[in-house]
Amino acid sequence: MLKNYLKTALRNLLKKRTFSILNIAGLAIGIACASLIFLWVEDELTFNHNFSRRNHLYQIYENQTYQGKISTFLATPGPMAEVLRKDIPGIKNVARLSGTGTQLFSLGDKFINEQGDYADSAIFSMLNLPFVHGQATNAFQQLHSVVINETMSKKFFGDNDPTGKALRMNNEQDFVVTGVFKDLPRNSTFQFQWLAPMENVDHKMPWMQDWSANWAHTFVELQPSSGVAQVNQKLFNYLDTKHKGNSTVCFLFAMNDWNLHSNFTDGKQDGGRIQYVRLFSFIAWIILLIACINFMNLSTARSEQRAREVGVRKVMGAGIPRLIGQFISEAVVTSFIAVIFAIGLVYLVLPSFNLLVEKQLLVNISDPYHIIYLIAIGTVTGLVAGSYPAFYLSSFNPIAVLKGIKMKSGAGSGFIRQSLVVIQFAISIVLIIGTVIIYQQIQHVKSRQLGYNKNNLVYIEVQGKLDEHFSAVYNDLKQTGVVENSALSDYPVLQIWNNTDNYSWQGKDPSTNPLITWEGVSPQFLSTMDMKLSAGRDFYNAPALDSNSVIINEAFAKQMGKEGRVGGVIRDGGKGNFQIVGIVKDFLYNTMYQPGAPLLLYKHPLGTRYLNIRIRRNADLPDALAKIEKVIKTDNPDYPVEYKFVDEDFDQLFKTETLTGRLAGVFASLAIFISCLGLFGLAAYTAERRIKEIGIRKVLGATAYGLATLLSKDFLRLVCLSCLISFPVAWWALNNWLQSYQYRTAIHWWVFATAGLLAMGIALFTVSFQAIKAAVANPVNSLRSE
Repeated sequence: MLKNYLKTALRNLLKKRTFSILNIAGLAIGIACASLIFLWVEDELTFNHNFSRRNHLYQIYENQTYQGKISTFLATPGPMAEVLRKDIPGIKNVARLSGTGTQLFSLGDKFINEQGDYADSAIFSMLNLPFVHGQATNAFQQLHSVVINETMSKKFFGDNDPTGKALRMNNEQDFVVTGVFKDLPRNSTFQFQWLAPMENVDHKMPWMQDWSANWAHTFVELQPSSGVAQVNQKLFNYLDTKHKGNSTVCFLFAMNDWNLHSNFTDGKQDGGRIQYVRLFSFIAWIILLIACINFMNLSTARSEQRAREVGVRKVMGAGIPRLIGQFISEAVVTSFIAVIFAIGLVYLVLPSFNLLVEKQLLVNISDPYHIIYLIAIGTVTGLVAGSYPAFYLSSFNPIAVLKGIKMKSGAGSGFIRQSLVVIQFAISIVLIIGTVIIYQQIQHVKSRQLGYNKNNLVYIEVQGKLDEHFSAVYNDLKQTGVVENSALSDYPVLQIWNNTDNYSWQGKDPSTNPLITWEGVSPQFLSTMDMKLSAGRDFYNAPALDSNSVIINEAFAKQMGKEGRVGGVIRDGGKGNFQIVGIVKDFLYNTMYQPGAPLLLYKHPLGTRYLNIRIRRNADLPDALAKIEKVIKTDNPDYPVEYKFVDEDFDQLFKTETLTGRLAGVFASLAIFISCLGLFGLAAYTAERRIKEIGIRKVLGATAYGLATLLSKDFLRLVCLSCLISFPVAWWALNNWLQSYQYRTAIHWWVFATAGLLAMGIALFTVSFQAIKAAVANPVNSLRSE
């Protein structure tokens, strides 16, 4: 029976070629679009799946309370890992990472900056890193040993085994390569190229062994029988037992949540990338639904052409179940043909899609999961798309059909067809409006006054003794004629991560403990950033001056009350007293969606990590960068020069929102296109069905314009109805989305009007071709049979 169904289905598909092509095209585009999204979703859902012990791995996070608000941090005290396993039952392994940083490695004349971590040796077994050369068990037996990934190994040693060979780090110390591990996949939280023993750094500064200093990233592996709740209970006041008065609360954060559930609000998990996974998955199903609606519309529109076939089959004894099976089999066959074309489309557009989402997604037809997906998507799409046409066509009365009585499809099927068209365009209009509002929100935030000039600003990581030679570097840069100014700082201006609650001042409420961001800078920092002072002065350039002076921003001055003024004194724990010499206008850092947070600047250029360079506006950029590189290489010859642009980093802050907007735009375009395929077919069918009416109207004097308008207005009414439905839905959805942003754009009425007019224009253009074609046809041909 199945074989007969398939034969009949293929024969009927070949008979109605035009409508079959439109059906297959619509389904293929819908399936291809859904498949691309599901590839992205699969990549997100399988994050860290390369780690076999992921179900038992956790990172220790901290909740700290400041001014009644809980903030969540991922750094912990350095000594914590060493005693944690002894103190808390159920913990199998503990390891620290220093936090990914860049170090210079060299071999002969090769100098390459590579990102990596200092780590405890337990990390190898916890992550179960697959070694290509060497063994994890003895990789860190020497203090100056390093394990590297395959890519880094090939850069320095080609295809040779590098174990036992030395790489020089930062032109200071040779590290012996004791192992090579396989490259970690892109959908992994860890992206280190090298690991070296933590003992190289954890005693570098006295404060690193202090229980009140948070700098290490601590990871734990629980025993399979251990409960997370029990361990969290032990961790709750653990730091207070080591450092009296420390109210910080520690807790376990599961590896399985690192990628998708990483947002915290007031100390509790609050969404993350999972919101975008759900959103894009929903949109994928919506696009697929639009394609299925196309199939339903085109199938039921051609119902009169198949009415006699149904009547004959029923008279010959075919029951309704058999007819339903036939029509659904046709839909499923069409769906699987569409799947084949969709696979080709996916292969064709996947490189462009990877560029859009910044991933390296792959289609693997031999993957069992991908095969199951393709079978499932083909079957489900066929069943959904063919269900209504099957039940509708099989319900025809055979006596009425064979007597030649015209089927009254207008009341029932016509209403449903029109409803489906309305749904298609309503969804498309919502996506168009969403694309525009997301773009406006991004531009709204980007247009905020940052408090500094991000353009023509580059920064370079300080290596070697660049900070000690800064005076010479500064002068040489100025002499190039392309550099306006330069300065040193602990962090790039967009992201400043030093903070403390250790400040006090006269009149401060002892019960409050505000968290204050701080940064060490050179005296040229404010002028290089083009920041403005609201009171006081900048730091003096003379090295001997301002060693006990600070500059604060307006937010900190406001928090300090009367003492937040030029001449006010701030006490910094054990470091002593510092006098406020200037107040800088608030500038944005770390987040662009909130006001500038309280901040303090020290004049401490030594030990800073970044060199910021302001290039002149009229300078030729490639020439300017070449001159800057020459100066840096002259004054710091043993280190490569790698610069970054602040405006590019600024754009990266909106990476997720930008991706959402772009994908919404692509999906809106595809939804409109698929909808128009169906509209085109319906317009062709309508023109064919009314061909004699059009001929008579032409004979009676109707103009081509009048006839085209007659055929088009019914479709435009449907699009207008789509607008009335989609506008409130779009406003509700986007208004809710914008509530998550403290600084947000307004929703303007003209966005809805533009989206509606655009949809109407596209619909009119689609149906006008068929309408004009029918209107200009010779009426003699259509009336000849009468």
